[in-house]
Amino acid sequence: MSLATKIDDIAGALGSADTSAQTDWLKAGARIITDIMPVEKVELYASEVTDTGSGIDITGRRMLYDRTHKSGRPAPLFSAAMKAQFADTGSIYYATEKSPISYVELTKLYIKPSGGTGVGMTYPNPSYSDNSITGFPPEYEYGVILYAAIQQKIRQIADKLVSLEGITLDTVTAPSAPSAPAITYSDASAALVDAVTLGALGTAPTYTKPTVSLTAAPTITDLDLSGISAPSVPDAPSITYSDAAAVATAVTTVSALGTAPAYTKPTISLTSAPTINDLTIKAVPPAQLTAPSFTYTDVDDVAIDSTSIGTVPNAPVYTPPTFGGAYTNTDTALSNTDIELANAHLNKVQAQLNEYQTKIGDSVNTFNSNRDKFNADVQKLLEQARLTQEKLFEEARLTTDVQKQNKIQALQKQIQEYQAKLAKYASEVNVYSILVTSEVNEYRANLEKEIELWTTKRANELQQYSLDIQNELNKFNKEVVEYQTDFNHKVEQARITLQEALEDAREANNIALQNEIQTLQALISDYELELRRYLGQVDAYAQQINSSVQQFRANLDKELGIWNTKRTSELQQYSLDIQNELNEFNKELVVYQTEFNHKVEQSRLDIQKALEDARATNDIALQNKIQGLQALIADYQGDLGKYNAELNEYGIAVGQAVSKFQAQIGQITQGHNMLIQSLEAIKKEYNDFIASI
Repeated sequence: MSLATKIDDIAGALGSADTSAQTDWLKAGARIITDIMPVEKVELYASEVTDTGSGIDITGRRMLYDRTHKSGRPAPLFSAAMKAQFADTGSIYYATEKSPISYVELTKLYIKPSGGTGVGMTYPNPSYSDNSITGFPPEYEYGVILYAAIQQKIRQIADKLVSLEGITLDTVTAPSAPSAPAITYSDASAALVDAVTLGALGTAPTYTKPTVSLTAAPTITDLDLSGISAPSVPDAPSITYSDAAAVATAVTTVSALGTAPAYTKPTISLTSAPTINDLTIKAVPPAQLTAPSFTYTDVDDVAIDSTSIGTVPNAPVYTPPTFGGAYTNTDTALSNTDIELANAHLNKVQAQLNEYQTKIGDSVNTFNSNRDKFNADVQKLLEQARLTQEKLFEEARLTTDVQKQNKIQALQKQIQEYQAKLAKYASEVNVYSILVTSEVNEYRANLEKEIELWTTKRANELQQYSLDIQNELNKFNKEVVEYQTDFNHKVEQARITLQEALEDAREANNIALQNEIQTLQALISDYELELRRYLGQVDAYAQQINSSVQQFRANLDKELGIWNTKRTSELQQYSLDIQNELNEFNKELVVYQTEFNHKVEQSRLDIQKALEDARATNDIALQNKIQGLQALIADYQGDLGKYNAELNEYGIAVGQAVSKFQAQIGQITQGHNMLIQSLEAIKKEYNDFIASI
């Protein structure tokens, strides 16, 4: 299974695959894990790099600075600010072949004098298509995949919100107001009597979609531990002194400090997964019954033969399904101590088993259905044979022709024999059906029993493996305590032994002996200071690592938290802006409709007055003008009614478009929240994994 598939299994696939980004995330995650993994793990994958005098490029490696040497002589790491002293023959820091030094400046490690050898682990270079990470501890590979899954989940969240910006409000066009005509009429003498004009209707309000500006997703930088290196264990000196006669009176040597304990991963022995053989049916379906051959023709030339009864159908045959699952991937994942991946494979095989058992049930149902149809067809044949017999019986009863009766009796005998064969054939098919059902039930029972037994054993073995892991951790912690106790004991024992030597020296008056003792005291003091410095460096190293990791995690959680809060607030404000804009639109629409109705009513009153004035006159020419005016008014009132209906439809359409728009935003917001929850779960698993390193 490729690394990209493993990332998709945890975070879900991207809407549009981005293999280049997945490769970058895997490289960044591998670098972070490499920088925080224990030194003993780094040593397993480290290699020597030669400095010929121009320095070693350290940008692509995690260096083990305490392993730097020149021809086998340690080259301790100093500050680059002291490099002038390394070349000064009068300085105690002057670098020589027997006392080399090293320092880091910019992106290079320098070893003085004139080069040496550095030791470091090259950062892995995984690709999305790889099945594993080359040159990297397999037990830490899952942490790299989790890191990449976090980045992919963040990308999914960003893509989800980008899709929000692509949502558009359905276009709803406001209706155009009809032109208001100028309506006038004059009396016969051309003197203006009245003029009626409808006020301007204005423009119908439109809904304006608000805009949204979203905060960009934060950029997650890699955890950088390149400036933190583990301290070197000081060499234990051999401290001796002799009396004035050069006779050794005491020898004081600090015991070897031994090797710090290492955690040993327990092994797991698993019961082999059961082999699931495909269902095979031993029962054999009965041979197809051959249709009989008989023919009879009566005196009226009416033919009766085997086709009058019908063709015998084929007996149904049970076809079992096949099982396509396997436990190989589960066992492989467990052998690599990848319990999460093993559970994923196990769930997949369990789903295949359930599907297989369902198919077995479906195939049995299909077989039973075919059997029932077969029985019905056979019964139909038997009934047809019976009806044919009755017809022959009736014809034989009515005829006195002896020869014809003999033919009828012979035909009846053939039909009876055929009926007996049909009955036997149907019985054999039913027996075959019973055997098939019995074999299928027995197979399913055995399969379920074997799977249950294996599942129980596997559960017990995995539980024991989990206990072994905890026991090994307890053993490791115990050995660490014992190592620290032994370390302190040996240092204290050396101090006591040296103290006794000092007491002996104080009782002597030999000047030469006193001088040796003073030299011894100086060596002891230097070594005690070196030990204290070493312990202090170990504590400082642990504190730096913990501080850097905690600060990185805190910054990551803080940035993602602030970003998520801002995004949530912006989406909420966007939803409010949509609703406020809709409320404003509805308000303007009500005002517009009120004004519209008012102007229409005022026009109606003016027209009514003009018509009343017209009724008071008997001038025929004036009456004709009034009738033309009435037709124009009726047409315009029809246009106004249509416009008012279009306004109502426009308001409804705007409401529907906004509701649809809000629903789309709600779906994207809900998907965004689900992605955030999934991201938090993956982050927690990643943080727990980092803490366990």
